[in-house]
Amino acid sequence: DVGYVYGSEATNADVSSRSVSPLVKKFLEGYNVAVIMFGATDSGKTTTLEGPRGKDTKTTADGDGIVHLAIDELFKQLSNKAVAVGDIVAQKRRVPSAKAYDFFVESTFVEVYNETCHDLYQKGAAVQAALPVYEDEMEGYQVASLTTLMAKNEGEMRTNFNMGRMNRDTQMTDQGSVHERAAAIFTIHLAQYAPAALPGEEDRVMVSKFQFVDMPGCERLGMDPELLRLREGPQLNRGLLSFASTLNTLATHGSSHFVNYEESMLMRLLADAVGGNSLSLLIGTIRQGSYELNSTTMKYVHTAKSAKNYPIINHGRARGLLLKLRHRLLSILADRDTLRDQMNELPADGDPNAIAISIARVRDLEARLHAEREEKATLMEEKQALQARLMKLRDAGTDDLKEKADLQEALIRSEELRLALAKTLIDAQMDYNEKEGMWAEEKLELEKKLAEYEASHMEQYVKADDHAGLVQNRDDLNAALRTAQEE
Repeated sequence: DVGYVYGSEATNADVSSRSVSPLVKKFLEGYNVAVIMFGATDSGKTTTLEGPRGKDTKTTADGDGIVHLAIDELFKQLSNKAVAVGDIVAQKRRVPSAKAYDFFVESTFVEVYNETCHDLYQKGAAVQAALPVYEDEMEGYQVASLTTLMAKNEGEMRTNFNMGRMNRDTQMTDQGSVHERAAAIFTIHLAQYAPAALPGEEDRVMVSKFQFVDMPGCERLGMDPELLRLREGPQLNRGLLSFASTLNTLATHGSSHFVNYEESMLMRLLADAVGGNSLSLLIGTIRQGSYELNSTTMKYVHTAKSAKNYPIINHGRARGLLLKLRHRLLSILADRDTLRDQMNELPADGDPNAIAISIARVRDLEARLHAEREEKATLMEEKQALQARLMKLRDAGTDDLKEKADLQEALIRSEELRLALAKTLIDAQMDYNEKEGMWAEEKLELEKKLAEYEASHMEQYVKADDHAGLVQNRDDLNAALRTAQEE
């Protein structure tokens, strides 16, 4: 029993149009959304989610995976919503100084392997750095020091996603490929400001997230858990096993039964997507000719359909209520840990001195707990102040980025002009070299003709000189002949 079945001829665009685009619309309405790819290794999870893995896609916006298509649909709907909200405000004729609809989009990309988290937006060896997970009063479970990249359009977000997915670990270990055992979570964070249409109404600020999850291969769920732990250790498959356990618990008992999201790093990060505040879509991929693997996939797809989530629109009031509930839960957990420590230190009955010492310890612990709570409240105020400063710095950073882009554009124009001048000089030099060659050939031809002319002129001069000598000899002979005759 599933929502929809796609055949082998279906494309990523078909899946995105029917199943993902409606979730993008809900995402803009303020709901948290998650798309989880689940199936055996080599069944097409990653290809469906990310598209083909090419060497030249790391620094480009190319790609036809579900994520790429959802990004395009997201920015398209954001543009349409900005126009629609602006028209509504204009029709209601609110005060002239009313703010327009605005949004802020950023993303994170994390890989979870062997109970460690890695930032895929880092570069080089920094990608392999292990990052801790902590519970935040405002946002729930978060990865510490995770890189966040802002995007102003679909091209920038596509490029960021491609850079992150090319950083995923594909090396081989003794237990097999890291990629088969690792989960990847690409998260889009969206903050929206929607102005009130009429005076007296409240402006709406909504903060939501869209998670795309590439789960590890599910083939190991068909193995005996104890045998799997003995063969591969207790850590390697903990995320996959805890995901399956959580689905079974939610499908069997619902929210009335305790769900331990702290069993694994992966389930902490998917606390909203699985049984929490999110509209979640589980896509199961099957491989032709693999009945056992496909039956495992379909088993958990069917189980997930019985599990329930509790999504809400994440506007200001709802987030405030969640903050209070989460703050109360964290306080109860802290009190429970403190009480457990106190119970461990209690002495045996019948020792008055030990009881007095224990009472003093309890009072001291209560005082320390109260002081820590006050310090925590102070730290929260400082955190909020720092977040406000950070937002201002981000706004300033946006202006700096625009100025940087203008300077880069001017530099590009200057470089294009320099290249054009260099080309002109090269053409002039080549023309000059060609004319110089022609001039050298003409000069050589003239010198050759001059040499021929001088040679012919010299021959005529020699002939004339010889003729003059012969004439003189003839005259001398004639004179000698006449003298001889006279004698």
